[in-house]
Amino acid sequence: MEKNYSQKKFEEKFLLFKINFFELFNIKDKKNIFNFLNWFNDKIIINFNKNTPNLKLKKWEIYFINLWINIWSELNKQRPCLIFSDWFFNNWKTVVIIPLKSYEWKKYNKNINIFIKKSKINNLKENSMADLSWIRQVSKKRIWLFIWNIEEWDLLKINKKLTKFLWLKKQTVN
Repeated sequence: MEKNYSQKKFEEKFLLFKINFFELFNIKDKKNIFNFLNWFNDKIIINFNKNTPNLKLKKWEIYFINLWINIWSELNKQRPCLIFSDWFFNNWKTVVIIPLKSYEWKKYNKNINIFIKKSKINNLKENSMADLSWIRQVSKKRIWLFIWNIEEWDLLKINKKLTKFLWLKKQTVN
């Protein structure tokens, strides 16, 4: 994709801002700051892009979603996520997701995490856990790549845990 004049001008000014930023705050750890500023640059470009992808998302599909750089211990980077909102809400510009994390037994909390074993059906690269504490709404502009669907057994486990977590009486599968 070729950059237009305004994009080039913006990138030139942004580079000057980076250099001045380092000098102004006397920053030594430039790698983390560059990562943050690159994320900020990406976020500006995506935010001002008026086109929201017209994706036909279905509840319980797994997508790679770019959560970018966040604060402190918030989930970061591009990661697989379950689409939690149903078809009606998925027609908007945002969706509700449940992020998946690498499975680590020492960090597994049986009240909010659901173990999901990698398989040919879900197409995950490693064993994962759905973390209900990170349910959030994101823009469709963050969605990067469709991975696959979740297995029926995992879906039943998630619904059971969601019923307790969200204090619902009955959760239906759609």
